[in-house]
Order: sequence, then C-alpha cells, then structure tokens
Amino acid sequence: MGNATSSFDEGSNPNPKYVPEGVWLSDSASRTAPSATLAINELSKQLQAEGKEIYRMGLGQSPFPVPPPLVKALAECAAQKDYLPVQGLLALREAIAAWLSAPPSLTGSPVSGAKFEVDNIIVGPGTKELMFTLQFCLDAELLLPSPSWVSYAPQANLLGRKVRWLETKKENGWKLDPLSLQTFLKSPSQSRWKTKLLVLNFPCNPTGSAFSAEELKQLAEVLKDFPEVVVLSDEIYSLTNFTKEGHTSIAQYLPDRTCISNGLSKWAGAGGWRLGFLALPSALVKVRKAICGVASETFSCVAAPIQHASIVAFDSQNSGMISFLKTQRKVNARIVRAAAEALKAGGVPVLEPSGGFYLWADLSGVGSVRRRFKEGVKMSEALLRQHGVALLAGSHFGRPKEELTVRIAAVDFDGAAAMAAAAAEQSEGEAGESKERDEVFCREYAPRVMKAIELLIGFCKGEGH
Repeated sequence: MGNATSSFDEGSNPNPKYVPEGVWLSDSASRTAPSATLAINELSKQLQAEGKEIYRMGLGQSPFPVPPPLVKALAECAAQKDYLPVQGLLALREAIAAWLSAPPSLTGSPVSGAKFEVDNIIVGPGTKELMFTLQFCLDAELLLPSPSWVSYAPQANLLGRKVRWLETKKENGWKLDPLSLQTFLKSPSQSRWKTKLLVLNFPCNPTGSAFSAEELKQLAEVLKDFPEVVVLSDEIYSLTNFTKEGHTSIAQYLPDRTCISNGLSKWAGAGGWRLGFLALPSALVKVRKAICGVASETFSCVAAPIQHASIVAFDSQNSGMISFLKTQRKVNARIVRAAAEALKAGGVPVLEPSGGFYLWADLSGVGSVRRRFKEGVKMSEALLRQHGVALLAGSHFGRPKEELTVRIAAVDFDGAAAMAAAAAEQSEGEAGESKERDEVFCREYAPRVMKAIELLIGFCKGEGH
C-alpha cells in the first residue's frame, strides 16, 4: 500500500499539546482529532494517489448536482458584494419561514409544518457551525441517541460539555423510543447541567431511518414533562425522505422548545456553498440573541451571492425546484433500496432505509468477520486497504468499539446522469419502479455502488484476505 498512513490513528507524539517552536496547544485542541468522515476521505485520497482503486462510500456528500434554478440564481447574484446582516438576508429569512410552514402540495414533500417568526431565523455558514454555536450559547449537557452523526459529540467535547448517550434498539430501527427517553430523564443525574440539549436527526445519519409523525408525537408527549430539555431537530435530510408519509418535524408537537436546523448541503447537493439556517421558537429569544452576538464576532455573515441566490431554494412555488427534488428523491430511493437488497441477498443484515444516502449494516454475524476482527475501526480500515471500499465503523457514531456495525454511504455515482435517465424513463412512459427494475437501474447508473457492495460481501466471507 506504499507509504499511506492510517488516518484513524492518533499519532505517536507522546505530548500532543506541544507544537515545535515552543507553541502549546489548548487542552480542547489537543484532544480533538479530525472528523472521521474527513479523515477517511483523506486516507482514501492517499491510497488513490498510490494507484489503489477506491470506492467512496465513507463521506456523505450528495452525488446529485445543484438544482439548475439555484445555479442560474448564483450566476445572476455574483456581483453582490456587501456585508449582509449577521442574522442573514431578510428576504432569505422570509423565504425560509414560509418554506418551513409550506403545505406538501407546494413542496412535493412536507418540509416541517412548523411556524417560526422571521426574526427567530439565523442564516449561517452551514448547519455545522450553527449547531456548534448553539451548544456554545447553551449551558447544557448534550443528549444523543446512539448512533448519531459523527460531529455532535466532538463539538460538545470542544466546549467542555458532558455527552450522554441514549440507548436505542436494533429491533426499533436504532431510533430513540419514548419509554427509553422517559426512563433516562427520570433517572437521577449527577450532572451539574440543569439544561439538556437533545439532538434528533431524521432521516438519520448514519442509519437512514426516519421518525413517523406518531413516533414524534409520543416523544413530544414525554418531553412535555421535562421543561429543562431543548430539542435540536437536525432536519438537513428532510427532503431526501422517500417514504410515503414523507417528512414531519417534532416542532409541530413541541413548538416552544424545538430548534430546527436545515440547509442546502444534502437535499440541494450544495455542501460547498455552506448555507444553513437555525430556526428557534420565540420562547428562546435570549438564545437567538446570544447566537447572533457570537456570530458577529466569528463568521460575521454568509457570502452575499450565496444568500441572495439561495432565496430560490426556499421558494415553495418554484416549479423547477419542485420537479428537480421529486426526480432526485425517486432516483436516490431506487439506488439506496437496490443497494440494501444487494446486501440482504449477500447475507448482510441491513436496516431498511427511509431517506438520506446511508445504509446501516451489522457485519458481526456475516462470514468470518467476527473471528478476524475485534474492533469496527480495524475492520473498516482493513476493508479499505484490501478492497478499496471506504466506509465508517459504528464506533464513530457512538456505538461500542467492539461492535461491527458500519455506515455505508451509497453516493459513489453520477447523480446527474442517473436523474437524466430517470427523467427519460418517465417521459417515455416506461413501467414504474420495482425491485428488479431498481437493481437493473442501479447496476447501470450506480455500478460503483454495487461493486463496492460485492467487495464488502466478499470481504466478510474472507475473500482476498
């Protein structure tokens, strides 16, 4: 494998706080490793540079293009150069407020159904930055269902906040259930923090599961008895939800304590644009003011052309956006579901996906994996080095390190070509989707995804070991 070093290792420096030339790192910085998703992407690049064929199933970047109406709008707004208000362009915040409460008939899928005041919406350089700032401003411990996205806990650690992991069950789709939440909140706490920030992300990164409206109602009923809990509803994958029910927000059922984060990175394919927003309830106006204060001393504002152009993305009546998102959602569903079926056919237990780009699989009982590996990270690194398949171990998402669960990001394909093919099928009046047609479609337009799954199954069975 040449000289590529593992991006999973912490390094051999016996004193990570010391930097040459007499500069010392802070305690927080010295404890912080690169994000797991970015680290595996860097290792993949190293191996690829050495001639290794790499299947990029680790970094959850949207494979789909930026919607044409957005591209056109950015070209038209390129000359915008002035600093904008810290809280965000007023016209954009007005569009976001209307978009959040838009009915399904306008968006092609429910957005949230929740109502937020324009003054309580903050635009920032991606939801990642905004969620960090929210944690910074709240004197709260962080409650995370296990598994959860890789960056919530490290952000809390940077700020010296306590992270408490909430139990989930495999048979319940790894989703937080009301009884477990109630039991946890009723249990005696030794924490100094009176306020608690509960993060709910759905469709979920890493599992691909989504809460139904009824499940959200039940969670909200539990939370009504615990006023010290603020909910951060991370809905960045909202419009990738491909279930018949579509997306619903817990803000509908717990409006006074739910903050919603969303943005362009996933459903609009514009991760590099760095445009996200945080919507807060009126009851948390002091928190909103604090976030704006911190923003004024840090990022100041999102780039003016991006903000002006993004108004189009949140126009619930823009026919171009509606058509694009419907086609994208159908294509994504076909590929992710076909990939799930391929895993099942190979004997790999995988959670039925509801949205997003991800599959969550448990490899512990497949082939000889358990005999060969005691830790998920070692297993995933061996898979990358031996077969070129990059994915992330469950321990990066809060699961035990000895558990052999993995997140598979089914994104290594040309989303534009797949969407064009799906649109051509529709215009020619071809029959609707089925498991068989989806597999054929996936093998033609996402061959690297299917090849990676074949390699993963072979790896589990000891092939090439």
